[in-house]
Amino acid sequence: MPMKRMSLDKNRPGGPTTYDVATPLHLAVQCAPTSMVEYILSKRKGDLSARDKRGNTALHLAAQQGRDDVVMLLLQEPDIDDSVANNEGKQVSIRYEMTT
Repeated sequence: MPMKRMSLDKNRPGGPTTYDVATPLHLAVQCAPTSMVEYILSKRKGDLSARDKRGNTALHLAAQQGRDDVVMLLLQEPDIDDSVANNEGKQVSIRYEMTT
């Protein structure tokens, strides 16, 4: 029996940016050095609001892991949407004061 590949299902609710498996950015924000996250952001072609199967964005995961350095890095991205809620209806609670 052939193995079924995990892939995007563009017809299911949540649209084409909901992944069964995490994106490289999702993985990096949890455990990679900040320099690797910066590299992935510089090469990305995808949506910063892409969600994993639990509805978490990379920003959700960085905040949950206490990666303040990565949260600040993601918040500097002009197309980041910090108002996205995950499948539990939770938004990222930003406890950071942005200074200029």
